[in-house]
Amino acid sequence: MEVEKQDVSNAEGEIVSDNSQMKDQVSYETHSKLLGQRKRDLEKMKELESLVQGFQGQKKQDEESKLVEQGEYKKLLEARELEITNLRQENTEHAKHMTEAHKLNAFREKLPGTIKNSAYYNFVNMEAILIDPETGIVDEASVSEEVNTFMKDHYSLVKSESKTALPNNATKDIAPKTINDLSREEQIKLVLANHR
Repeated sequence: MEVEKQDVSNAEGEIVSDNSQMKDQVSYETHSKLLGQRKRDLEKMKELESLVQGFQGQKKQDEESKLVEQGEYKKLLEARELEITNLRQENTEHAKHMTEAHKLNAFREKLPGTIKNSAYYNFVNMEAILIDPETGIVDEASVSEEVNTFMKDHYSLVKSESKTALPNNATKDIAPKTINDLSREEQIKLVLANHR
């Protein structure tokens, strides 16, 4: 049983004879409507998030004022200490991520090529790369040492960037020489070099 292909015109007025091609195309009007809807949804989501944050802030203030009215300062103090501890922990984790990013950027700059797959960065010993705690500057010597170690142990994970390539026009200026273009002395040297 064979299915007949029907000629169908798409939104641009072109005739499409293959139904599978029709599935892959979306009309501009539909695309515009979807983008508009997406923008409205994102705006609505932002509004709802701000309302939720406002409600959470109000709820927290109500709980705190209730504890103050009841004279339960100890619970209020414990809640504040817990919040401070959580914020310090988040700050420490954020600082650690920033430090790792600085180290990784310094490693990438020194690497003579690019890593073939981003998963291979797990083989880099980030603890071997040092940062000055006072200035926050990455120690170049430790970066160079880690790059050398990485290249020695995992050279196959790096796609080298050849920097010794000739410019595009370099060979145009050099005309190939034939045996007739050589001087008598150059011909003798060439024959002797090939004879040995």
